[in-house]
Amino acid sequence: MRIARTWRRAAARTAVFVIAGALGAGVAPNAFAGGPPPASVFSVITNADGTVSVYLDHDVTPDWLKVTVRSSTAADAAVLYSTEDVSLSHPVPDLAEETTDAMVRLPAGTGYGYYPVDVDFQVSGGTVQHWTSGLDPLHQNMLDYRRHVAISDVSFDRASTDYDHPTAVLSGHADLVDPATGERGPLPSSIPLSANYEVSGPGSSESRSAALSTDAKGDFRGSLVPGGEVFLGTVYTPTTADTDVPANAPSIHIPDLPAVVTQYRVSAAPTPGVVHKGGTFTVHGSVQRLVGSTWEPFAGVPVYTASRGPNWSRGTADHLLASMPTNADGTFSYQITGNATTTLSTFLYPSAYLSTTSVESTIYVPTPGSITLPKFTIDQDATVKTTGRLNGNCAGQPLYLQYSADGRTGWRNIGESTAPAATNGYCSYYLFANGGWDGWYRVYHPETKEMLAVQTQTPRLRRTRTQMSLKVSTTRPAHGSKVTFSGVVIQLGSTGWVHENKAHVVLRHAYQSGNYSDWWPTVSGYTDAAGRFSFTLDVGKYGHAFWSAALEPDSTHYVSASPVIGVQAY
Repeated sequence: MRIARTWRRAAARTAVFVIAGALGAGVAPNAFAGGPPPASVFSVITNADGTVSVYLDHDVTPDWLKVTVRSSTAADAAVLYSTEDVSLSHPVPDLAEETTDAMVRLPAGTGYGYYPVDVDFQVSGGTVQHWTSGLDPLHQNMLDYRRHVAISDVSFDRASTDYDHPTAVLSGHADLVDPATGERGPLPSSIPLSANYEVSGPGSSESRSAALSTDAKGDFRGSLVPGGEVFLGTVYTPTTADTDVPANAPSIHIPDLPAVVTQYRVSAAPTPGVVHKGGTFTVHGSVQRLVGSTWEPFAGVPVYTASRGPNWSRGTADHLLASMPTNADGTFSYQITGNATTTLSTFLYPSAYLSTTSVESTIYVPTPGSITLPKFTIDQDATVKTTGRLNGNCAGQPLYLQYSADGRTGWRNIGESTAPAATNGYCSYYLFANGGWDGWYRVYHPETKEMLAVQTQTPRLRRTRTQMSLKVSTTRPAHGSKVTFSGVVIQLGSTGWVHENKAHVVLRHAYQSGNYSDWWPTVSGYTDAAGRFSFTLDVGKYGHAFWSAALEPDSTHYVSASPVIGVQAY
């Protein structure tokens, strides 16, 4: 039996690190024997076949070497075993290994245990050097004199595991070597064996163990379902007072077993995309796997939808909402209850055998809103204005000013706006539009994916409609003469058009070179009971001008004006 290859390479570089790595302590092997050992010997190892190997510095090739086992470290301790029959090898460059040719057997009746080892050797042209292991509390470099479980031919039945083949069978052979009797035979099934190994899964690694069964021939086997890459594995048996597996034996190591990743892709979408709270929606889609260079249906694989994506680094997923195995064609479909607007993530559960793939979609559950502090006005030009607050998830929501002739049917949009950014949970709005002479109005928010429908009350807005006539006594008066403007004001009442008493009328003028919107009030007065009004004045100073009569604006009438009459004095 020989030291593990990786340890040999380390030994060839630095003796102290070899001792620390192979034997578990960063101290010189003679640290407990009264002084530092010669640099040429840095470890003594008991092999599973009962032989002993002495490892020497890379520049040492002794002409002669003797291994001696004593009963204790006392000066007069009995010599239990001594041999000069050793074989030199160089398992790796710059590393010398001297191994006894035969199993180390102590005198009959010697109990199992750990015994100190002396090494004497002579390098060509030098003096005889002496080294002793001493009594190390960790039993480093001492003879491990017990029955040894010798493991060989450890292998897996496959080169890797994957999603479709997650199980691998580990097999090998185990013998029991007894240095007290010199016998080597199949390991009895009463001595348990197990495979201890590390598994590299998504995001982390963990230790695993699997029981191995041994038959009458000493052949063992066991099934491993690792769920990831297998590494740092060994065949293990519990150490007892008379039996162990030498930890340094390279044959106990389990081969690494890679995990092959299956690439997949998933599509998923909720239908419908908007539901009310407590309503159900369906997530449907498909999963495909990459086989060679072709995407094929991934049948029978559990697919999940959650309210958050998987934690790929930890290999976990929570907030799961629904799951099912995919159908033969890779499709899936399941229902979920919607309680709030949620970003959905659909994926295959994290696994060392599957790629880190997911697809996101959104299910919208609109929330209730309200409109408070609504205010409506209609001015003399029949312009309707309204302000208020839209409360809730309001930013960016559409708002419409609507009109109905009867307040029940025929609602139509006459103005629209978008709610601004929210302040303290509400969005202030302002809408205006040309309204009707008489009608009902409301602000309406239609249902969107963010907010349910909401509307204000429907106030009736109206003013009194009027019409006016105007005539003039002459359109070409002489300078200094008087001109009379007269007319009638009528209003629309419940029974039709009637003369309006005490209507406040303003006679106004505009110049030819000006604009009809640039009216200048000239004189005003009120109508009589018959709705008549009359103004007599000298227009000579106005030259060529245009004249019109209009109602003085108030809070109850729509604006009204007479036809325009041109008058030119000469």
